[in-house]
Amino acid sequence: EVTTQYTIDAKEIDIEWSNLQFTYDGTKKLPTASATNLVTGDTCAITVSGAATEAGSHTAKAESVDNANYKLPKDAETIFAINKAETVVSQKPEMISNLTYTGTAQNLISAGQTEDGKFVYKVNGGEWSKNIPSGLDAGTYEISYKVIGDDNHNDSVEVWLTATIAKK
Repeated sequence: EVTTQYTIDAKEIDIEWSNLQFTYDGTKKLPTASATNLVTGDTCAITVSGAATEAGSHTAKAESVDNANYKLPKDAETIFAINKAETVVSQKPEMISNLTYTGTAQNLISAGQTEDGKFVYKVNGGEWSKNIPSGLDAGTYEISYKVIGDDNHNDSVEVWLTATIAKK
């Protein structure tokens, strides 16, 4: 009687990656990996690592398969992106009305609020500043504001307001 021993190697799968683009929302994101090149009727789930939360470019890696008849290819990684979200303003700056010349500087608008970055302001086309715009003299002031987004949020669009300090 002759006994012959055979070794059957696991078949290398191909990986189809999906869900490679996300928008930041504070939760972990991870692409989906699907096994292809399987024998008809077989299933093979892939465990993926590399979940990320922050906006930017990230790498996900296929770590293992749940079917011993299959193995991962040597290059089992992909790049995925979490794009910055739009800035949400919880309170818009508003023009302060009924201002009259007093001889001292007065705030022209109320402060804006956001958790997605920081407000900046400018008066009459000047330089951006984090300080609330103020005016001393009677007259009209053109004020613009926007939010400079943090690492996970885009900058907002610039918004214009007009404030007036009346003569005394």
